[in-house]
Amino acid sequence: MFYGCKDAITSISFEKGSLLKSISKYCFAQSALESVDMSSCSELTFLNAAVFYQCAKLSSIKLPPNLIRIGTACFQDTTNLIEIELPDSVTTLDGSSKLGRTFGNSALTRITISRNSNLTTIESDVFANSNLDFFFIPSLCTKLDPSSLAGCPLNEIAIDERNQAYKTDGKIIYSGAENNTLFFVSSTKTGSFTIPSFVTRISSSAARGASLSEIIMHDDITNVYSWCFSGNPIITFSFPKQITLVASSMFRGCRYLTTVYFTKNITVIQDSAFYDCFELKNIELPPNLTEIGNSAFYKCRSLTHISLTESLQTLGDGVFNLITNIEIDSQNPNFFIDEFVMYRDNNQTVFTYLGSNTNYDVIIRSDCTAIASNTFLSKKLKNVYFENNENMEIRANAFDYSTIVSIEMPPGLSLIGDSAFSNCQNLVNVTFQGNKLTTIPDYCFYNSKNLKYITLPKSIEKIGNYAFQDCTNLGDIGLSSLSSLNSIGISAFMSSGLTTANLPNSLNYVGTSAFNNSKIQDLSISCNISQMMCQYCTSLTTLDLREGVFQISLFAFNGCKSLEGFTIPKTLLTIGSFSFQNCEQLSEVNMVTNCNLKTVEGGCFTGCFNLKEIKLSPAEANFSFYNGALMNYIQTKLIVFIPYSEIKNFMVPSEMEVIGSYAFMGSPQLMRVFFSGSKIKRIDYQAFKNCPNLNFVFFASSKIDVAFGSEVFSGCYNLVKCGGFSAPSSVRNTLIAQGIPKIAFNNECDISVTCKIQPQFKISTMYLFPFIQMLI
Repeated sequence: MFYGCKDAITSISFEKGSLLKSISKYCFAQSALESVDMSSCSELTFLNAAVFYQCAKLSSIKLPPNLIRIGTACFQDTTNLIEIELPDSVTTLDGSSKLGRTFGNSALTRITISRNSNLTTIESDVFANSNLDFFFIPSLCTKLDPSSLAGCPLNEIAIDERNQAYKTDGKIIYSGAENNTLFFVSSTKTGSFTIPSFVTRISSSAARGASLSEIIMHDDITNVYSWCFSGNPIITFSFPKQITLVASSMFRGCRYLTTVYFTKNITVIQDSAFYDCFELKNIELPPNLTEIGNSAFYKCRSLTHISLTESLQTLGDGVFNLITNIEIDSQNPNFFIDEFVMYRDNNQTVFTYLGSNTNYDVIIRSDCTAIASNTFLSKKLKNVYFENNENMEIRANAFDYSTIVSIEMPPGLSLIGDSAFSNCQNLVNVTFQGNKLTTIPDYCFYNSKNLKYITLPKSIEKIGNYAFQDCTNLGDIGLSSLSSLNSIGISAFMSSGLTTANLPNSLNYVGTSAFNNSKIQDLSISCNISQMMCQYCTSLTTLDLREGVFQISLFAFNGCKSLEGFTIPKTLLTIGSFSFQNCEQLSEVNMVTNCNLKTVEGGCFTGCFNLKEIKLSPAEANFSFYNGALMNYIQTKLIVFIPYSEIKNFMVPSEMEVIGSYAFMGSPQLMRVFFSGSKIKRIDYQAFKNCPNLNFVFFASSKIDVAFGSEVFSGCYNLVKCGGFSAPSSVRNTLIAQGIPKIAFNNECDISVTCKIQPQFKISTMYLFPFIQMLI
């Protein structure tokens, strides 16, 4: 609601007795708020997600007195918020999500929690990487996620003596039977750390983000969990005898770790275990190892050699990604290396590429059926060929950020994963040989700026979100030949070089901004047109709206500066707000005979300076075009007035009953409107909004009973001056109630501020009306 009000509202408070019960997500996000007082919001029990997200100036806040829950990312990146008091009513602090962390990266140094607090649950990453130096755990808080305090420079931790779930020595928290679980270690704990003898388990995220240079573990430790030592500056590590696995992300981000000593009891290295361990180079896999998970050694760029043990059964996707030069020795029959290409699953899956030559051509064996996720991520290669593979899947991010130049897809290709070829800046040519593929997935070729030669197979039914966004050299890819195509996703061709979009009749959905800012010159379509679909398509000259188009949504063709004309099809019901705004060359809009158009919303033709009329067929029986306005045939409803029609004085037909919403909105030359009859019943929402030169509205009949929508004359600044209206008392009272000043109905005005003739003698406007008609 107030999102992005960066230089406006700095303080907000609520009236005593406020009945506020809910606040939407991002309500105050990225605003200039410095202080917030919600102490009167006794009905508000939930602070929604990201309400104060990135409010960098927020330094003071009073929370609602009966607050129960604070949503994820609520105070994310509040870099001036140093202190906050938690009401005793709060029970839950939500954990991290895609939106962020509840107090993540805030300046928070102290959160006041009383002994009477009802707080029971603090979920993952709530305070992660904030500046907390003291934290109190109240008596009822038994669901504390250790990651909630990760990276916080805590100098003191206190626990209510009634809380039996946790114990602390001030900087370390223990949990479990007889304190056997190392639960949390403050990031202020530095140097060498020996795990106490009574500890047998290391909790997930226990020492994540701490500052330990050495961790010494005794042989009675039986279990370690994910992220437990992540981000510590340790250099060497030795596993105790009873540990059988390396937990997921256990050493993630330990960028100084160089040497790891395994025991023979370790059988599994889980996903991302050594992810981003840049200096890791001394490692010998344990002899009984059976599994290495996905991305286990991702970006371990100092690792130059590794030997795969005979016991190894499973190697995950992207295990050795972003390692420039690594030599892999393997006598293991489960894995096969063909030059630089590594296979598993009886040679059916390519999962690792060891090459680093931009001129190397990769040839995929004929018995291979899949290229695993991330296989060629950021790798150097040139062309990819297949040996007529009868079955093939290319999985997510397979070639993302690689130097691939061309690829000839095999006839058996049936699946491409998300982002498979995204950010491939050298990719020029993609050839499809078969017709099994039905989907071009999300982000498939995103930002592959040099992609030029590609014709999609006729089997394609769906093109995903952002699939070709920023493919600036793209031309005609054969969309008109895709007779089974039914869906084009959000921003699928946004800012691309696509030139032609003659879309098949099978298409029933086109996502928001699908062709936004692309180079299309021709568009033919028979389904609804989404928001901003062709916004800023400055090369678009030809638009063919076929039957099946029921709606044109807001900003659909905004800024299409080369578009000269189009025809409204019979099925079209609604033209949305600003849909053809700033189409500077638009001069011809035709309507097929007996169209079903119901609504033309505000600003539709704003900036269309060359459009003067909507042309109708001589046989038209549903509509008429009169004095610059499109109406129904019997002239009882006015749908839209063409804003640049050069009509200054508009005579409303005597049979008119309804002026539709936005009908005259933004008409700069309109000066006077005359209601000649007595049948007008309704003038709808914003009907005359922002008509800057409108200075006189005349109602001839004294028997008019008309209802007005809101903001009918909003922005008509010349109309609210003296003499702006001549109207019967019933109309006058209604408009005054809507904010029109009384002076606007005054007949005695200075000649400089009214359009009326000011003779030396007075004459009723009723007598002038026939002469006014003659002037129009």
